[in-house]
Amino acid sequence: MSLWKRGKWYWADFTVNSTRYRIPLKEKGKKIRVPEDDDPKMAQIHEKAIRAEEREKAKAEQGQLSLSTRNFTRLGFTEASERYLATRRLELKPSSQAKEEQLLVKLRDSCTLQGSSVDPEWT
Repeated sequence: MSLWKRGKWYWADFTVNSTRYRIPLKEKGKKIRVPEDDDPKMAQIHEKAIRAEEREKAKAEQGQLSLSTRNFTRLGFTEASERYLATRRLELKPSSQAKEEQLLVKLRDSCTLQGSSVDPEWT
């Protein structure tokens, strides 16, 4: 875990389940401001930032910070590949969509037979 000042805000940098999170720290919906050097409340504000960092890390461990698209590693291969194709539909021409689907046919079959999920080390 790392806590640092960037500009006028505190930020956290930590890793949970091989996913790196770099997020601004907030309390009650507002970012925690870095106090001026001569501010008597500097120690209190720094403690607030530490507590906020711990809360954010707990959220990450519970899976509340992850985007749904980042959770491909927790899905079976077939479902992950379907989500991938759905996200690519707007970006690809129909011929490219057909090619992408065709390339995944054999992989889906082999993963269905093995009953495996996507291995994060493999991707």
